[in-house]
This record gives sequence, C-alpha cells and structure tokens, in this order.
Amino acid sequence: MAEVVSNWVVVPEASLAGIARLRQVAGEQLEFACGGSIVVNCVLEGAYEVTDDRGSTFLGPGDIYFVQRQGRAGEGDRNCSADDDPVIIAGSPSAAMLCAAFSTSATALHATVRALPATLHITASEASAEPQISATLALLDSEIRNETCGRELLSNHLFEALFLYIIRYWYRRFPETSCLIKAFGDPYLARAIDRMHHQPGRHWNLEQLASIAGLSRAAFARRFKNSLGDTPLGYLTRWRMNIAAQMLDQAMDIRQICEKVGYVSEFAFSRAFSRHHGMPPTRYRNRSKMDEDSSPAEPVQAA
Repeated sequence: MAEVVSNWVVVPEASLAGIARLRQVAGEQLEFACGGSIVVNCVLEGAYEVTDDRGSTFLGPGDIYFVQRQGRAGEGDRNCSADDDPVIIAGSPSAAMLCAAFSTSATALHATVRALPATLHITASEASAEPQISATLALLDSEIRNETCGRELLSNHLFEALFLYIIRYWYRRFPETSCLIKAFGDPYLARAIDRMHHQPGRHWNLEQLASIAGLSRAAFARRFKNSLGDTPLGYLTRWRMNIAAQMLDQAMDIRQICEKVGYVSEFAFSRAFSRHHGMPPTRYRNRSKMDEDSSPAEPVQAA
C-alpha cells in the first residue's frame, strides 16, 4: 500500500477542485456545489445531520465525513456533481464546516479510494487519537481563515496530507482491505467488486458476479481467491458486516440494516454479524454507544 499511496502524491493530474469554510444556522443545508470525485467535510463547530440512503448520521465538532461520489471513481471528473451527495443540514444555532473537494485521474489513487466505503465517518474521539489528522485539520482551518501568500498552494498540500491520513487510518482499522488496492488494479475483478460495494443489498450469486467480471465462474473464483484470499461471496459477507457495523454506530434500526445488506431474516443477519464481529448486533450497538459516552469529544480549536 505504501508504494501506491506514495505514487499518488506525485501524480500531476491530482488537484484541489475547491475548498471552503462555510457557516450555517439551524435547519440550513450545507451547499458546497463543487466538482471532484472525493469530498471531505470537517466539522469545526456546532452540529450537523447527514442523510443518505443508509439513514441519518449525526456529526459534532471534530468529526470528519468523507464522501466518495459513487460510480465516478476511476473516471476522473467526468460528469461529477454534488447532486447525489448526502444531504447535510445544520442542527445547531450556529455551525461551521470545512469542505474540500479533490479532482484526480490518477489510476493509483482510484485503486486506493475505491477500496474505501462510499462514505466514511471519523468521529472526533477517533480523530483525536490520530494526532496527524487533528493537526492537519487545524492548519487547514488556519489557512482558509487567513488570506496570506501561498494560501492556495498550502491548502492544496494540506488537503492531500489529510486525505492520506484518512486512508492510513482506514487501513489500520481494517487491515484486511489493503489487498483491495491490488484487486482494483485488475479490471476484471474491479468491475465485480464495484458492484458489490455499491449494491451490498442485492442477492448476488457467483454466476452473476462472474458475468459482470466477464469471466467464467471457475476463472473468476480462482482469480478472486488469488488476489483477495477469500471467495467472492465470503468477501461480500465481510463487506456487508463492515457496512452493518457503521449503520449500527448510526443507531439505524436492525430491520433496516438487514434489508440494506441483503438479509431477509434478522436471525440469519445476527448469526453472520456475530461470526464476523464476535458479538450480536444489539450488543455491538450498545457497546459503541457506551464507548462514545465514556469518551467525550474535544472540539477542534480554530487556529
């Protein structure tokens, strides 16, 4: 992974599409109509509610919300727009968000980004455990506030650094996903994995996935196993369980989660979740809530 990420840093096609420090009042929607295939939203103060097809997520000071515009990674900025982005609405009398959009046609970055979820929520408590993330965020806020010489160039590089720290954080949290970079470099596997990632609730079978990849079932299964160390359906289950864990952190109803990750039976979902995470969904959600309550987030201090 280190080589792929390092290659991305020096790719000349990578550039900042837009960056802004925006302020909202309660009930006002965040408007950041900027191109680019990647958007990072950082809460500087106040609270926000994010709504997408998975439900609602609540953001507080210091939280980071990463958005990969689906269906566009790997295509550069062609047809990228904010139309399908999650809806973000201020939930406090005064709120401020640092938003940045990134444009790229870099193959190395595409493979790296596509291995991440379409959205990623890093809480303030998680970010505070990553000194590089919190320090870079503070520097970004300072550069946006002050119109000084070199602001645009510094902001560009600071955002690059922040994004790399987010990637590093994700791969430390889920180290098994690092092999996805290699898999996304394989055009046959990439097509099938993309569909699984973007449609985890569909009732996939091996024949359907092999057809998407353009391979026979045997060739697809062998190629997948050699690259990712798991069967296609075994990988799909792990991906679904990681998504389910994120939804539980957002307090989504278990019945809704079942539907969104492809399970008709709550019992079957609970068994699969327990095998993957070592505890049933209800216990996982209660533990996550207890961890959050016992570790109050520290607001990001504006520079």
